[in-house]
Amino acid sequence: MAKCHNIPLKQIAKLNPNLTNWKIKAKVSFTNGKEKVKPISTGKICRVTLEDESGKIAGISYDDIAECIALNLTNYGKYYITGANIQKAHSSNNTLHKYELHFILNKTEFEDVCSGKLFRLDDEAISRCKKKVCESGNSGAPGGSGGTNFKPTPLAEVLGSQNLLDSKKFDILAILKKTEKSEPLYNNENTQIGRSNRFYRKKVTIIDETGEVILRLASELKKKLEINP
Repeated sequence: MAKCHNIPLKQIAKLNPNLTNWKIKAKVSFTNGKEKVKPISTGKICRVTLEDESGKIAGISYDDIAECIALNLTNYGKYYITGANIQKAHSSNNTLHKYELHFILNKTEFEDVCSGKLFRLDDEAISRCKKKVCESGNSGAPGGSGGTNFKPTPLAEVLGSQNLLDSKKFDILAILKKTEKSEPLYNNENTQIGRSNRFYRKKVTIIDETGEVILRLASELKKKLEINP
C-alpha cells in the first residue's frame, strides 16, 4: 500500500462511503481517557475522536486491533490516516458525524504528521502489540498471569460515569461489607399469565478506598443467593 502522503487529502466533514482513495489529517483523542481500551460484552473496544478544521468523526477498533491502536497512537497527536472503512455512525457517535471510521487489519495506516513515522495496522504490528501487552502484565489478573484482562474501575468512577453504568461489562475490585437477608418477590408479568415464579432479592454492600455501593441481586428460588460477609 502506498504511504499516506501519496493519497489525496480530504476534509473530515466530506467523508462518505463513496470515497475509495482518501486520507485525512486529524488530531487523535482517546474517548475513554486514561483507560484507552474498554471491555465490552463481546471483547474490547477502543474509541477515538478524529478532528480537523472541518469537523470531527469517531474512529472505532476492536479486540487486538484496539490494543494496537492504544499502544501506537499518542493522545492529541496528529496523524495522516487512510484505509479505514467508512460506515454509518452508531447512535452514540452520530453527534460528531453522519459516519464513523472503523480501523481495519492490513488496510489502515497512520503517519505521524511531525515525525513522518508510518504505522501500518498489519499482522506484524498485532504480534508486536500482543508481546508488549504480555510483558507489561496487562493480559491477566494483577501479577501478570492468567487469561483475563482485569482492569478494576474505582467505585467512585462507576457512580460518576453514565457511560460505565450503561455499558454491559466492567471490572471492580471491592470488599464485601455487609449483606441483608434475602427477600422473596414475585415476577408480576409471569403471575398474570398463570405462572407464579418466585425470585429472591438480596442487598449487598461493597466498598473500596473511593466509595461504597449497594448492589441489588436477584435469583430464582432454586438458585437462592447465599452470600455472607
